Amino acid sequence: MPIISTGPGLVISGSVRLTGTLQQGFETLSIENNDHGAPVINTDCNDGNVFTVTLTGSGPERRIYDLENPTNLKRGGTYRWIIKQGAEGGSDVAYGSNFYFANGLPPAMISSSAGVNVLEGISDGTFVYLVSNTPMTGTVVSGSVASKADGGPYLFDEIRNTVDLAFWFDAADLDTITKDGSDLVADWADKSGYNRDAAQSNGTEKPTYVADAMAGGQLPGITFNGSDNMMYVGTGGVDDVPMQHDFVTYFIVMRFDDTNDGHIVGVGSSADGYLESYGFGMYTESGKIGMKSISGTGTALKTGATFNDDATVIVRGQLIERNHAIFINGDVEATATTLSNAHTAYDTATIGASDGDNSASPVDFFAGTIGEIIIFSGGILTDEQCRSIEKYLAVKWNATETYRA
Repeated sequence: MPIISTGPGLVISGSVRLTGTLQQGFETLSIENNDHGAPVINTDCNDGNVFTVTLTGSGPERRIYDLENPTNLKRGGTYRWIIKQGAEGGSDVAYGSNFYFANGLPPAMISSSAGVNVLEGISDGTFVYLVSNTPMTGTVVSGSVASKADGGPYLFDEIRNTVDLAFWFDAADLDTITKDGSDLVADWADKSGYNRDAAQSNGTEKPTYVADAMAGGQLPGITFNGSDNMMYVGTGGVDDVPMQHDFVTYFIVMRFDDTNDGHIVGVGSSADGYLESYGFGMYTESGKIGMKSISGTGTALKTGATFNDDATVIVRGQLIERNHAIFINGDVEATATTLSNAHTAYDTATIGASDGDNSASPVDFFAGTIGEIIIFSGGILTDEQCRSIEKYLAVKWNATETYRA
């Protein structure tokens, strides 16, 4: 068999088929800002196949960096991105729509100072299939964000193997919203697969679909007026409400009136209302965000800080047996180890107000706009999974400026 020599130290034997053009070498990538001020990383594969970039944000400027779709990909080409944390660490990466991930979750970035991740992908000329993520230094893993083009199921499929996706309401998905010519919403379809849709048949109590309510006027939301708007959530034939469980995680994207006390989502079951008595779920009170989890009074966890009603907030509320926590925009804002688990004798789940009881009128009307509600039940999400969902929401709802990676 002939041996073909192509240069010192390189010997190719046998039958070899080569296609395309291989561009070798290192390229240091620059960071620019898009129209919304988000940092963007662009990759031109004509410049090489190994790329380095440092995420320079620090302190309150830690960011989610957009790794955009690479240009000039070669079919069969292998590409590597060496991604370094800056002096303070804590930044993360969102991926363009042409990146694919092997295990249902995008690569996790080391968040510690000077941490390094080496990502390796193989291309078919259009897409990059990331096959490995090698953390080189550091010990704290922060999680990462789903493809920006993905609607969520790809991210959630891996999670729901162990934790139930109980409810999912998405105002950005117009196909899930039934409204009239005045944009009053009669039905908001649940995307969890259980068909636990939210509905309101009374015209005066219907919330309003606002096309430019969220993401700096780019995305819609469902607006509740704080006086009589609310929706009832169906159980889809399930005997109990999945929020009434020892393990529940809420994710909510919203803007709200910081002077109003209101029920966001959950079960409220007394004439006194959700904030004062029986129930479980998420609420607002004097600019603070809270979580109720018990059949009784005074057992609510809420943030110490208040939040401005002009800002989009990404809320995570977690009930893990007796260890509860509320995160706002990626930062933990309140914790408790003494609250009881979710329990109530009633099972009417609502959005926008507490139902009261069989003889009382609804109370605690929410004043604000809801973009998305995602509720997992029946299992514990890892921190990496939680942060992946939060970052998916931060990118989708143009909240990367305020979200702390």
